[in-house]
Amino acid sequence: MAEAEARVILARMGKPKTKSGAARLAATKMPVAKSTHAAKGTAGSAKKGAAGLEHKLVRANAALKKEFAKVQAAMRKLRGEGTQSFDALYEMVGRVLTTDPPLYVGGGYRTKEDFIAKELPGETLRSVQRNVLVARCFSPQEEAKHGIAFLEEVALYAKELTGAAEPPPAIDLDKLAFTLPGKGGATVRKKAARATIDDVRRARRALRKGASTRRDASPIEATLRAALGKHKALADVSVRASAERASFGNVPVAELAAFGAALASVKSARPAKKQGG
Repeated sequence: MAEAEARVILARMGKPKTKSGAARLAATKMPVAKSTHAAKGTAGSAKKGAAGLEHKLVRANAALKKEFAKVQAAMRKLRGEGTQSFDALYEMVGRVLTTDPPLYVGGGYRTKEDFIAKELPGETLRSVQRNVLVARCFSPQEEAKHGIAFLEEVALYAKELTGAAEPPPAIDLDKLAFTLPGKGGATVRKKAARATIDDVRRARRALRKGASTRRDASPIEATLRAALGKHKALADVSVRASAERASFGNVPVAELAAFGAALASVKSARPAKKQGG
């Protein structure tokens, strides 16, 4: 792809470092005339290499511009179709913002804010990030039924629950359940599909409170949470782990195979044995 090619070319960029003429003379003990001739040859090769690299970079930039032009046309068409194209539009916007290098560079934009101001008038970086998150995790039907604000809270809850860098790519509201504080220190379970936005916010607060009162998660626990967080059906699984032991809760029986596969993808990290004595 254009962005991948540009990445390779940019990584290879840099001024060639060569020894000075005096240093080459000292190292080779060659006559001045021959050393000068060699220097000219080296300079010529470096010049040709730089010219070739510049040509490749120009081609990569042209490809990036061409790719952005296609995406730009598609985005503008989707914007013209209204809310029915919300999902497709913001999945595309997410790609523009997260590729490396960012695809919006191909449109001449220096920052995300510049891109948004021109291509998504009326939106802010905050609102765009929210829309991209919701489009990534939910279907158009769920967006129409539950609303963007509610679904953003659910996505953030799923992310915080699993400890992953991102929430699952598709969240099933009928399978995800919240643990809410009840009376007398008890807890209440409530399906996300039947919850209100206040329920989700209460669940997030309880989750954060629990995280702040327990010990810091061990490296292996963080790794396990990240592995499970990649599977939408395992978004509600709880994890506790130390260097020696790990325990899990709320594992769906129907997803035991996926659960086992997720755990198998994690390399075990045994503590180093003490030497001597």
